[in-house]
Amino acid sequence: MIRDVTAESCLAFAVETEELGAELYRGLARKFGDDVELRQLFERLGRDEVDHAGQIRAMGERLAPRFRDRPVSAEDRDCLRAMSMSEVFRRPGGPAVDVAVQGRQDALRLALRV
Repeated sequence: MIRDVTAESCLAFAVETEELGAELYRGLARKFGDDVELRQLFERLGRDEVDHAGQIRAMGERLAPRFRDRPVSAEDRDCLRAMSMSEVFRRPGGPAVDVAVQGRQDALRLALRV
């Protein structure tokens, strides 16, 4: 969980979340490699996550200097902690830790949930 909430840590958290999502989709694409349609879907979703991470990095390069010394309010800090997707991905039984997907429908449900 984010401990020291700054503009930089928020951007790092956002990039990490996208990278974890890409990792999840790559794993699902491998797992369902024999299902061409499903594999292509997960490959595309993984590429989208990588693209999102790049967009966030670029945004950070433009905006972080403006917010470097600006404090984050207690309310915003609490909201960010509540939204901590990296914790969702990493918790025991979370999608990136234990992808217990048995079939096509399970895989699609997981992708929609994420």
